[in-house]
Amino acid sequence: MTQVNQMAQTELNENLTTEAQLLRYLKCRADIFEFAKYAKIEDATTQRVIPFVMWSHIRLLLTCMIQPHAQIALGKAKQIGCSWAAGLFHLWKCHRPAANVLCFSRGQDEAADLLRKSRIINENMPSWLQLRVGFAGEGYISFADTGGRIKAFPSTESAGVGQTATHVTRDELEFHEHAEENYAHVKPTVDAGASILDMSTFDRSSPQSHFKVLYNRALRGENNYKPLFFPWWVRPGRDRAWYEKTRRDYFPIWLFEQDYPDNLQEAMGSIEGEGLFDRSSVDRLYRNVREPLEILSGSTHIFHRPNPKLKYFAGLDGAEGRGGHNSVLWIGSADGQDLELVAIMCSNQLTADIFAIHAYRLLELYARPLLVGGSDPWTQMILQDLSALGYTDRIYCSDEKGEKLGYIETEVNKQQRLMSFAFAVRDGMKVPFKQAVDEMAGWSMVRGKYISTYPTDDCILAGANALVAKDAVPREEFVTIERFY
Repeated sequence: MTQVNQMAQTELNENLTTEAQLLRYLKCRADIFEFAKYAKIEDATTQRVIPFVMWSHIRLLLTCMIQPHAQIALGKAKQIGCSWAAGLFHLWKCHRPAANVLCFSRGQDEAADLLRKSRIINENMPSWLQLRVGFAGEGYISFADTGGRIKAFPSTESAGVGQTATHVTRDELEFHEHAEENYAHVKPTVDAGASILDMSTFDRSSPQSHFKVLYNRALRGENNYKPLFFPWWVRPGRDRAWYEKTRRDYFPIWLFEQDYPDNLQEAMGSIEGEGLFDRSSVDRLYRNVREPLEILSGSTHIFHRPNPKLKYFAGLDGAEGRGGHNSVLWIGSADGQDLELVAIMCSNQLTADIFAIHAYRLLELYARPLLVGGSDPWTQMILQDLSALGYTDRIYCSDEKGEKLGYIETEVNKQQRLMSFAFAVRDGMKVPFKQAVDEMAGWSMVRGKYISTYPTDDCILAGANALVAKDAVPREEFVTIERFY
């Protein structure tokens, strides 16, 4: 239905009989998409009231929000209509008896603006669908018909204390000064069955923000949130010409990518100059990402088959699999100064012993390269299983007696390994596996050390261990396929 036809239909429905209006009202109260057909919003450019248009990404958001006990974490670009959708949802909730909607925003002005959106929508509804306002203030509005109310709070330390809600929205959560305290205040009401929408653009200068931690945990399945991401191009009318024109007005460019990300990796990437991996290197790797020659057992990606002229080295990072983390076996090659990822095994579905069996076969295929794995419990389990399969002599031991399998890890040598890996990437190492490149974009400096803000970091840690293996053996002692056979 076009906007003109939608407006005409709205005007027609205002003249319905009382009985027809009641039936229509009951349908709107039960169905937010029916309710939205009568909604109008304020155009930010012209200040004119225009019909609310149900863009596809808004339909997805509202579909998720109406689910029982919905918990949504939405990362998004700017100006794509999500705040108006939230305002519509808040008003719709207030058509039910005694609804209590809580809205948290960055500051008082932002809180008042989010509340104002619900008020504008209500004021421009057909008379039979309007709620009578009982009280209206800058941070509070109540409705006499249903007893529903919407409260708006700036992010202060005490915001939300003692509140019992049917729904909570935290808008632009990335920039809330007291986000964690506010969450502690409203968490009991969410646990009791209230729905919650946490939405924001990302702030690259805050790699360990409350919103990023919550969002990454949602991506890994470690909490009950459903993660959504809406890039700049979801809004109709935005094309590449719009993108390039808008981009020209931003400096530095990372500010534009933060406000109008093309994908999640760009949205959550590090600031140029503060990231572990320099931007030009990551861009180069993205351009050279490719499909593997073959995939074995669903988790082993072969990019280059064994070559007698090349030298190989391997790194392992183990993970139990919970939260989306993977166990990763990285096999790299050295051809003079040229380094390349030739095969990688990446899975969070295999137990340690089964992973070890598949890893053993892959290591055998590439002439039993030296393998470096860490000292964490899960990696140790895989190394012990590999040892039981007969790989003991090719597993690196860093203890003085050479008895304990694996690399004894400290925070200092972890940082050193990460920086060595980043230098190798900068110097031209080839990494054709997209997931590994995605992980590179999320490493940032936080309080003097590099940490990952991306949901997973296992490929990078395995790759860093692989370079320890490369450097642990003198060049003339490298095991090659030619010598192996």
